Amino acid sequence: MAGAFDGATARGGDGMAETCPRTGAETTASGGVEAAALAAQPRAQAMFDILTSQNRYAVLYRIVSAKRFDTRTRRIENTVAMLARGETVYSQKRTLAD
Repeated sequence: MAGAFDGATARGGDGMAETCPRTGAETTASGGVEAAALAAQPRAQAMFDILTSQNRYAVLYRIVSAKRFDTRTRRIENTVAMLARGETVYSQKRTLAD
């Protein structure tokens, strides 16, 4: 499997690009930076793979909603660290086995 963020959209992760109704721009979470950061942390990658759709949406939305590059970078770092610790935005039953 390629990076979990590759082609994942903030609206479902089905690999289809979403078009912003206001600007007409395509919005996806695949920028390469996210996938590389996630791939560098195998535990974070494993946690991302078992996220519920609600948690996946929350994680991706927090990243793609950043307007400035430095904000986006900081959110990616914080999200990868959170996933590596086995934490989620919303509670879920599936967790990483220690």
